[in-house]
Amino acid sequence: MIEQVQKTFDVSLNGGVLIVGSLYWDDIKIRADWRASYLSDKAIVVPAPIRYGRISNKRNCTFTMVFSTECNENEKLGTGIFLPFIKTPVNIQIINEQAYWLMKAERERRNVDNIRFFWDWGTLGICVNPELLIEGTIKNEQTKFLLQEWSKKFTGFVPDNYRVGKDNPIIDENGILNVGWSEALGEYDFFIATATISGLKEYPSEINIADRMLINGYDEYFKRNMLHSITTFQDEKIKALLEEGKNKYPRI
Repeated sequence: MIEQVQKTFDVSLNGGVLIVGSLYWDDIKIRADWRASYLSDKAIVVPAPIRYGRISNKRNCTFTMVFSTECNENEKLGTGIFLPFIKTPVNIQIINEQAYWLMKAERERRNVDNIRFFWDWGTLGICVNPELLIEGTIKNEQTKFLLQEWSKKFTGFVPDNYRVGKDNPIIDENGILNVGWSEALGEYDFFIATATISGLKEYPSEINIADRMLINGYDEYFKRNMLHSITTFQDEKIKALLEEGKNKYPRI
């Protein structure tokens, strides 16, 4: 036990949060407070394997974003936003605190279970700089310990929920994300992010995505994502379909 506590204080890594979707721009107080209190405003736009693939009741039953390994495999990447932690470098205790507040902001709840990092519709995940996996370095030992501690929050986790069709799960049983690492992140060591369950048997087409926005009279999520440089490979086609459809569905 004494050795484990000592290791906790030895971890000293630089990280942040990869954000896709409304978590970056939503003005809801709990989210705005989280960003202001825990994250730097030095945003870095990074490639991300994301697409529209989850029906959200909160967004007028239109599609919101999900991570997809299919996007990685077919090089259909979009872009997300990386925000560094204000407190950096971090140890295990601070990482757990950051994860706890990210869950509260994501779920829009002041109190959440900190025993595990997953819930009914989503999960936290972690991605580390591959250079940290090189054996024989100090940071490699720190990274091993970080991933060991992170995995303790995933007892009973089912990665297979985080896939659509023949897609591979975007996250493994230890809470490690399969999203790739970007050179744009420079000297940062890791990031955490939220992955959501699609609940669909196949991904929607651009026509399906645009039709839901037109029929339901809601395109704020789509437009604000693009405004804030959160994009998918589908965006230009969706945008064109929305323009074509406005004469038929003039609600937006």
